[in-house]
Amino acid sequence: MNGQDKGSQHPAKLVLNFVYFGLLFIILSLLHVYSVLLAAHFSSSSPLIFVIHAVVQAGLEAALLAYIAALLQRKGWHVAQKIFIAATVIICIVHFIDFHLVRLMDISIWYALDFVLDESWRNFLELLIASTVPFSKILLGIFLLTAVLFIAFYFFRGSEKFIQKKGYHRLNLIGTKKQKAVLAATVLSLGVLEYSTVDTIGVKEYDRLTKALPLKRIFFSPSSQTLKIPCQIKPTLQEKEFQKAVAAHVQPLQKKPNVFIFVIETMREEFLTEEIAPNLYAFKKNNISIQETKSSSNATQYSWFSIFFSQSPLHFGQVKKANWVSGCPTVQILKSAGYKLHLYSASRLSYYGMDQMLFGPEYRLADDSYIALPSRDHPAWQCDRATLAKLCADIRTFKEEEGHLFVTFIESTHFDYSWPQSQEKTFGPICEEINFFKAACLKENIAQIQNRYRNSIHYIDSLMGEVFSTIDRTGNMEDGVIVVTADHGEEFFEEGNLFHASGLSQQQITVPLYCRFGDPAYSSLQVHAKMASHVDVLPSLLHHLYGEEVFQDVLQGESIFRENRWPFIVTGRYNGCRTPHEFLVQSSSGKVLHARFSNPSNPAESRSVQVLDWKDPSAQFVEATPEQMEAEFGEAFSRLFNKL
Repeated sequence: MNGQDKGSQHPAKLVLNFVYFGLLFIILSLLHVYSVLLAAHFSSSSPLIFVIHAVVQAGLEAALLAYIAALLQRKGWHVAQKIFIAATVIICIVHFIDFHLVRLMDISIWYALDFVLDESWRNFLELLIASTVPFSKILLGIFLLTAVLFIAFYFFRGSEKFIQKKGYHRLNLIGTKKQKAVLAATVLSLGVLEYSTVDTIGVKEYDRLTKALPLKRIFFSPSSQTLKIPCQIKPTLQEKEFQKAVAAHVQPLQKKPNVFIFVIETMREEFLTEEIAPNLYAFKKNNISIQETKSSSNATQYSWFSIFFSQSPLHFGQVKKANWVSGCPTVQILKSAGYKLHLYSASRLSYYGMDQMLFGPEYRLADDSYIALPSRDHPAWQCDRATLAKLCADIRTFKEEEGHLFVTFIESTHFDYSWPQSQEKTFGPICEEINFFKAACLKENIAQIQNRYRNSIHYIDSLMGEVFSTIDRTGNMEDGVIVVTADHGEEFFEEGNLFHASGLSQQQITVPLYCRFGDPAYSSLQVHAKMASHVDVLPSLLHHLYGEEVFQDVLQGESIFRENRWPFIVTGRYNGCRTPHEFLVQSSSGKVLHARFSNPSNPAESRSVQVLDWKDPSAQFVEATPEQMEAEFGEAFSRLFNKL
């Protein structure tokens, strides 16, 4: 109906397409109710309030869209209405994407969009590549989206004609006064119920459950359990200050044993069993293995940063923003001491521009490099095999020399997990490829995904066995230093998320840190560390090489040989190219503090942190008071933050 009804001076009545938007309401309600129930599985709180909110919020969204479409129809703006119907399809797709992001990564699509818009085009492309989604599927998705848009438009027009034909357009869909009063009473009752129970919900659980809702919030948020600490991240040294400090402290080395550093992608320590990884398991048993080792992050870029800069992951954003061009200070120290850097990688070091941050533009710090990147025709397992074969060849080439630093990045254990299908020993059954939709919705696929992961670990372990054998059989290499670690672990819904970069669960942050210091000249050094993280790798190496702790004013990590070590580990959560927006502080007593910056989009400028939860050694949640906070973690906060 356009304009006015015949013989009437009043505007034409709005014709709501309740068939089209009713279907939209049903889809959104089911999607978000299911999302709430999935989130509630990992929460001790009742999901009832959030289930009701999911339905009410989906109804409000569908009703608002229906009224906008009806207004456009009454105005006679048919082109605008067609565009708007296309927009409703996009909105529906956004909800489906949001469902997967909340389920798999514990972030809403709006937060994901926030940090994606903060990326450069180069980093955005790297993110697409890291997602392992083939461009052919992206193109297929665009084609299917176009088809759905046409279907939605014709369904809207068809349902509109059906409503007119049946005379349903004369129904009072806005509701009588009595119906409106019932609706208002229902909303008021929901608010009262919510107000009386919201403070029984933990902050972390509240976050998880509200992310599952269409509007990402409810009327009230928990207040009684919130502990806020006024503070701001301490600034780290600037690039010139680092270089000046390194130059002032470099000392000659009388002996330069060869050094091997292996950084394996996505290696959860729990999976390195004798059955799955016999070579790494034996290496662990026969050499130095710290009792408890945590990664500096659940995401690659922060962990690489902490390993090679020996800096807290909370300083990543400052260094990234400063656009370092000289490379990481630890490698500069070794280069200044006479080491030659040989770089090998099957991982994309260009991820978040880490190639330049770690090794300078065009790998300036490397004396030579071998980069074999996975592609459609060259899966990760092939690239790793070629990379480690090149490493073994170079070991034999330099067998009579010392002063070589071999740094190797290994990729096959990153999802969707890569290994040769002809591998003699496999773990099954497996899914032929990881379907993210099924993974998000159907937990029965998890065992098959885990077997893919086991197979990739088993393959990498076989390659590492060849490398260990080559080192031990070749010249003076057997007296070298070997460090094996991983950037982060992997979760399979043990604590509510899948893969990594999705939460600070112990599964995502527990990694191997195995070391062999083969030179007998340094056998007098004793390991004192009961726990360690990525920031401690290079300080431990330098302590071994120099026989004493050095560069303590430059590096934040501490040697595993040091007595009276700093009794804390800091781990940051994925936040794109910015400083981690959430972090854990774990103490040697086993207590774990999980906190979040007041400004997640710009943590470096945040003026406070909010405690999300606090666990004791038995992994039980406890309510923290300011006095407990100061007693347990005051020393950690004093080192990391300036009090405000």
